[in-house]
Parts: sequence; structure tokens; C-alpha cells
Amino acid sequence: MDTKTITRDVAAEKFVELLTNAIYSVGHEQYMEMLVTGQPKNTMNSLSEWYLNLTEEDREKVEKIVKDVMHFTIVGFLCLLDGVSGFDRFDGKPTNYPLFFELYRDIATLKQNDSEASIRINPIDQHDPYLHDIFQTLTETT
Repeated sequence: MDTKTITRDVAAEKFVELLTNAIYSVGHEQYMEMLVTGQPKNTMNSLSEWYLNLTEEDREKVEKIVKDVMHFTIVGFLCLLDGVSGFDRFDGKPTNYPLFFELYRDIATLKQNDSEASIRINPIDQHDPYLHDIFQTLTETT
């Protein structure tokens, strides 16, 4: 990626794509696999036994619930980062949770925190499109 082409929108889309792929899609698949296999045994055994005794139709409903819960949790998190769920306060003062996209030449410069480019993904004054809207668009068909 050319550092000259990095805009807030490009950085925001990259972040939300990573979140969608690494957390939403993979997390859903891994949790459903845990329900089927009962692994790890300490926490999933009884849930797995219950799930495997459901009808196919009920299993599909459980999978939909799991996916919906993950979706709404991520949307809520992104709304917090977007600042649309109200401002958090600390000692009566408003707080903010800045999120930055930083690009590094290589692993060595990453470890030294020497970025080539840094852009705020969720600036207070520019949210078009919002992170949660980008996520909603990416997951409309899933």
C-alpha cells in the first residue's frame, strides 16, 4: 500500500475488514465448532451435549442466535469508538477512545514504534462513514 493513498476511509475500511474476518467470521465458526466437538471439555461439554441433541432446525436457530449476538456486540463496540453511543466520562470530564492506523516499513520499525504513516480512524469531527456503518455494509449478506 502506497503511504500517499492512505486516507481515513481506507484505514477505517481496512480495520473493519480485519475485525470482520478475524473476529466476526472466524469467531462464529470457531464457537460453532466448539459446540459440536465439546472442546474445551471443562466449559463446553454440557452445552455440546445439549446442542447435539437438538433437531437440525433448532441447531440452525442456535447458530443464528450466536451470529446475531456477535454482530450486535461488534456494532455496539464500533458505536462506542464512533462516539455515537454518548460520551464516556471520567471524573466528570468527557473521554475519548482514539483509534489509529499505523503503517510500518518492517517488523523492526514496528517494534521501535517508528511508523511511516499514522492516521486516526475515528476522528471526532469526521465520521462519514462511521465504523459501525462500514461493518453493517460488509456483513449485510452474511
